[in-house]
Amino acid sequence: MDEGCTSIVGIGNELRGDDAIGGFIVSLLEKDRDFADDGGIKLYNAGQDPFSIISIIEKSERVIIIDCAMMNRNPGDYEIMDYEGIKHNKDHLRFLHSFSVADAVSIGLELYPGRDIRFIGIQPKNTAVKLGISPELLSRTGKIIKCIKNLVREKRDE
Repeated sequence: MDEGCTSIVGIGNELRGDDAIGGFIVSLLEKDRDFADDGGIKLYNAGQDPFSIISIIEKSERVIIIDCAMMNRNPGDYEIMDYEGIKHNKDHLRFLHSFSVADAVSIGLELYPGRDIRFIGIQPKNTAVKLGISPELLSRTGKIIKCIKNLVREKRDE
């Protein structure tokens, strides 16, 4: 494990509209050189492979996962959950992948206990086969990025 490392992982399918939001947010963070060049932060676009989270959990003290989640809310609404929140809400969250983020996190924490996991679930508007993220989600990216930076800062201040 890389002591003090925070990994930020975007998950989603670029061909399914709003499902691409996780990777899109990671790409915006990569363009923020002050943030992306910080040695204690690693950015990953996991695409459609939530299973890759397991190896990222192995290498990191803290993991922040960003993905679409069907939460019966307004498009662009988001929620931050720790692992207990993911487990508690698993039956109410619908992920758009055959192997869910909750399953990957569960396996990762069983193999590598003690890691700090945060999940940012974002309610999509449209996950039909199409390119492009809806305006409702795009309008929230700044707020979500600010939230991610606060989570990183919060961990450092502990």
